[in-house]
This record gives sequence, structure tokens and C-alpha cells, in this order.
Amino acid sequence: RDSVHRYFVNDEQFEWLKNDLSAIGANTPLVVSTHVPFQSLYYPAVEGRITPTDMFENYKEVWDLLLNYNLKIILQGHQHLHEELFVKDTWFLTGGAVSGGWWRGEFHRTQEGYLHVSVDAEEKFSWNYVDYGWEVDKK
Repeated sequence: RDSVHRYFVNDEQFEWLKNDLSAIGANTPLVVSTHVPFQSLYYPAVEGRITPTDMFENYKEVWDLLLNYNLKIILQGHQHLHEELFVKDTWFLTGGAVSGGWWRGEFHRTQEGYLHVSVDAEEKFSWNYVDYGWEVDKK
């Protein structure tokens, strides 16, 4: 992130990631977690815009690296909404926020909650969005 809220993986981080990935091997199932999304259709589709704060700028370079591995899921956040995309055998799961719309209620029809992800003994993944029942006190 830089001073004007643009997000990217810098050269040092990218080199660290390349080195770290080389240690796991190409067949190990890989789940990546990031705050700012790699992919999202929400803002372009619903609000008709995309800004530098909606996804990180060099996501394609990083994703191209990750595609050399057994990438299963990218867990992402930042947008306070729940979204599921499936592209090139990879799930992009945006996990909502426990604060919903910054403690003012739901955000674009996503209730206050979180994404619960499980993996079983056969390395099959499942997930569901959990609305934990919080409601705005409208007193």
C-alpha cells in the first residue's frame, strides 16, 4: 500500500513469495489469504466503477505466479461483502465483515458475518457465510 491507498505486492514481497512457494512444491494444495482482493466483480457490476482501492494493482503478475502451483482458493476481504468467483480452477472468496456496513447494518445485502472454510481428509474444501445474528441497535 502506498500513501494514496493504492495496493500492490512490491518487488521485495514478490521475491519472498516466489522463494516461499518454491519450497512447497507444485502439487501441494495452496490457499492464499489477502486483505485486498485479487479479483472482484462487485464494484464494477453493481456500482459501475472500479478504483485502485478495490483490488491490488499487480494482482495478475502475482496470480500468474500462483497458477504454477496447486492453487485452490484465494481468501480475500476489504470490501465488507460476500462474493464467490471461480476462475481458472481457482475460487476467489470475499469473506464479508463482522462489522457489516461499519456497524450500521448490512452492506450491499451482506449481513454482518464471516466466511467459515473447512478442508477434509481428502483435501476437499467447503465454505459457508455465517451471519452471526448481530443487529443494529436503532434506539
